[in-house]
Amino acid sequence: MSKEILDAVTDLGSTYEKKFKELEAELKAIKAKGGRMAGNTGEISFQAAIENAIAANYNQIKTLSPNQNATVAEVKTFTIGASLTGNVYQSGIIQNPIRPMWKFHFRNVIPVYPTATGSVLYPVETSPIGTGSFDYNVEGNTKNSLDYDVTTTTLVLKYLAGLSKASRESLADLPFLMSYLGQSLVEDFAQVEDEKYYNLLSIAAVAGVTSETLAGAKVLDYATQLETTGHNVTGMIAAPDTWAKILKTKPNDYDVPGGLTISDTGVVSIAGLPLYKSPAIPTGKILIGDFSRACGIAQCEGFNIRSTEYNSDDFEKNLICFRAEARCGLMIFSPESFVLGSV
Repeated sequence: MSKEILDAVTDLGSTYEKKFKELEAELKAIKAKGGRMAGNTGEISFQAAIENAIAANYNQIKTLSPNQNATVAEVKTFTIGASLTGNVYQSGIIQNPIRPMWKFHFRNVIPVYPTATGSVLYPVETSPIGTGSFDYNVEGNTKNSLDYDVTTTTLVLKYLAGLSKASRESLADLPFLMSYLGQSLVEDFAQVEDEKYYNLLSIAAVAGVTSETLAGAKVLDYATQLETTGHNVTGMIAAPDTWAKILKTKPNDYDVPGGLTISDTGVVSIAGLPLYKSPAIPTGKILIGDFSRACGIAQCEGFNIRSTEYNSDDFEKNLICFRAEARCGLMIFSPESFVLGSV
C-alpha cells in the first residue's frame, strides 16, 4: 500500500474516531440519567470502525493516484563522465621533460684557456722538432749544435650561438619551462661543441694502424702507436657501439683486453687509460690521444644565456627571446698526439 493511501486512510480513521468518541460520550450521559436505548446497542472497537470505514469508502480510495500531490526524485549514481560538466581538479608535477643528455662532453677532459681577446696566437708542434742531437764530445772538438723549429698559428674566436623563443603565457603557465629551456640550451650547446671539436681533431689526427681483428687488441695497438713516437695517451673517446665492442668478451677464449677494469660507477679503463663514450664520435671510430696537453679550448667569453622581449617585434607578440652563446674555439698544439682508429 502506498504512502498516499495510508495517509488517506489515517485521515478517515481520525474522523471516525472523533465521531465514535462523541457517540460514546452521549451513551455515557444517557446511562448516567438511568435510561437505556432499546434494541441491540452493542459497542464496536476502534479497529472495527476503521475496517468498516475502509470498506464503505473503498471505491473512492482506489481512485487515488500514487503520485497525487507528491514528487518523488529518481535516485541516480554520480559519475564524472555522466554527471560532471567541465574538468576535474588537476595536480601539477614540476619536473623538466625528459630529453637526451650526454654523460660525457669534450670539456670534461680538454682544459680551457681564458683569453683577453678574440684573436689567439698559439704554438703548434713541428715535426721533426728540429735538427741536431746530443753526443759525447771529443776533447778539443766543437760540440754538437741543436736547431729547434717553432711554428705558431692564429685562431680567431667566433660565437657558437643559438636562439630560442617562448611566449610570456607559456612561461607563466608552465612552471617547469624556464628551467627546461635553460637545461636544453646548455646541453645542446655542449653537444654541438663536441661534434665540432671531434671534426677538427679527426682531421688533424694520425690514422690508426693495426693488424688485429678484435676490438680490444686494436685499441692497444693504437695506444702503442702514439707512445712509440713519444706522445702521451691520457684518454680514449669512442662511439657507444665501439665502447660496447671493447667490453664484450672475445669469441674464442672468452677473455677481455688485458688490464681492463670497470669501477663501481661504471668508469672503464684499459691499462690505466680511461675509456669514454660519446655520440659525437661516428659509429665504429675511436679517438685516442693526449687530451690534457696536446689541445685546449681558447675562450674569450664563457657560455651564457641572456633574455629580452625587445627583439624585432617580440614585444608586440608578448614573446621572450633567449640567446645562448660562448666565444670559444679549439687549439690543437700537437696534431701528432692523436690517433683516429676504426674498431
